[in-house]
Amino acid sequence: MSDSDLNKKILFKKNFLSKSSINSILLEIHNLILLKNNKQQIKKTNLDNLNIYYKAVKKNKNWPDIYDNFKNLKTINKILIPKILTYSKKILKKKNVKVITKGLRIIEKSSSRSYPIHQEYPGIKFKTFLVFWIALHKIKKLQGGLLIAKKVINKPLPHKFGKRKYCILKNQKTWKKKVYEKTFSSGEAITLGKYVQHGTAPKKIGSPRWACIVRVGI
Repeated sequence: MSDSDLNKKILFKKNFLSKSSINSILLEIHNLILLKNNKQQIKKTNLDNLNIYYKAVKKNKNWPDIYDNFKNLKTINKILIPKILTYSKKILKKKNVKVITKGLRIIEKSSSRSYPIHQEYPGIKFKTFLVFWIALHKIKKLQGGLLIAKKVINKPLPHKFGKRKYCILKNQKTWKKKVYEKTFSSGEAITLGKYVQHGTAPKKIGSPRWACIVRVGI
C-alpha cells in the first residue's frame, strides 16, 4: 500500500477489544482513581459504577494528574498496545512500527476535550503513521462518537489554533456539512490515516464517553 493510500485510509474493526479486555481496562481505571484519592482498591467494576465515582472526583485538584496517568495503565500496555502493533504491522507491511502517543479520552456534554474537525498531521514528526480510536462501550448517535469526512481530501490542509489551542481546520461550519457521524459498538476500533478529516461528534445525551486513542508510525 502506498503512502498516499495510507494517508486517506479509514478502517473499521468490530470487537477489536473483547468484553473481558474492556472490563480489565475499566477496573484499572477505577482503581487508579481510587488510589489517587486514598481509597481502598476493588476487584470488580462496571461502567456505571466507574461513572458514578468519576463524577464524584473529577473536580478534585488532582484530577489532571490522574488523567495524565491513564497513558501508563498496565492494561493499555499489555492488552491494547500489542493488538494495535500486530494489526498496524499488517496494514503498514513493516515490522518497525512504534507507538507515538497513547491515552484515554473522556467526553461529556460541553466537554473541553471535544475536538473540532481536523487532520492528524500537525505536530506529528513521523512521515507515515496511523491513528487508532477504540470505543470502551457502545456509543450511539449524539453520544460523542466521531465525525468522519464523507470524502477525504488526501493532502495536508491549512489549520489554525482554535479557542482551546488545538490545531483545527479552517471553515468549521463548511466542514460540518462534509462529515457524517460514526457510532460505535463496544470494543470497536477505527483506524485513520493522517489526512482523514475528522473530529468529535456532538455529545448531547448519555453518560461520559470513554475511548482509547493510540498513534503508531514508522
